[in-house]
Amino acid sequence: MNQQYLLDLVNQLKALPTADFAVLKAIEKRIQLNTTYTKETNPIDHFCAMFIPFDWVSQMIYLVHHRKAQAWIPPGGHVDEGAFLSYPTTRNFIIVP
Repeated sequence: MNQQYLLDLVNQLKALPTADFAVLKAIEKRIQLNTTYTKETNPIDHFCAMFIPFDWVSQMIYLVHHRKAQAWIPPGGHVDEGAFLSYPTTRNFIIVP
């Protein structure tokens, strides 16, 4: 995962009609401050990825219990070196045909 890849993703988000430019500017600044984004290379200040699965029919979201934090949080986790940003959000799911 390199700096330009992350900045390109931020630029894609800016094109969305609901984009929060203040948040995206802060993310851009964070990306430009450092080039180590994984827990392995930067244990103190690293990126995580998550998403919030939403069921339109039941109007409910899906959360998982985080053992260390003792809290219910959206699926996701630390981004590993060389992995896509989406990997932490999907590695705990089993696809059932």
